[in-house]
Amino acid sequence: MKRKHLFYYFLIFVFFFALSTDNSSSYTIYKWKDKNGAIHYTDKKPDNNMDVIEIIKTKKKLPVTEKEIVILEDTIDENTAAIEEEIIKEEIRLYWRNLALNIEQKKERTLEEIYITEKKIDILKSNIDYYLINGYKADLMILDLRYLEGRLPPLFKRLELIEEEKEQLRYDARKQGVPPGYLRP
Repeated sequence: MKRKHLFYYFLIFVFFFALSTDNSSSYTIYKWKDKNGAIHYTDKKPDNNMDVIEIIKTKKKLPVTEKEIVILEDTIDENTAAIEEEIIKEEIRLYWRNLALNIEQKKERTLEEIYITEKKIDILKSNIDYYLINGYKADLMILDLRYLEGRLPPLFKRLELIEEEKEQLRYDARKQGVPPGYLRP
């Protein structure tokens, strides 16, 4: 019995010890700009006459204690501008490439639909021939054949419209100054 009580006392002690320790400690980092335009990161609040840009709450301390980190804004602007320019170029390239890919996918789906319809027509014609040669009625199959043959002209028209859409995209891209390689699927 005494062992059991000791164990419970030990659990209660661990529980209260865990409650008393504060694991949620957070640190405040101040980001501020001085008169020269340099950006500073410190864990101490800057003077009242300095512009605080941002107050950052974090669980980690600054990597360098009791010092401040100074970053010159000029290097940030040059690097940021170059990176932003690359990101914008990549987004433009992806935008135009996706437009070209969507058109190409529509064309492929339409060509596949035309191919399947033509194959169905060929199979239906051979079945109709077989039925008529052997003296059976093929009225319903002939109606199906007319229906399938009636589906082909709209599919070919859709294909023409897709080609016009592709040409319009090329024209718009040239007008916007987009390199032709951006439209390659």
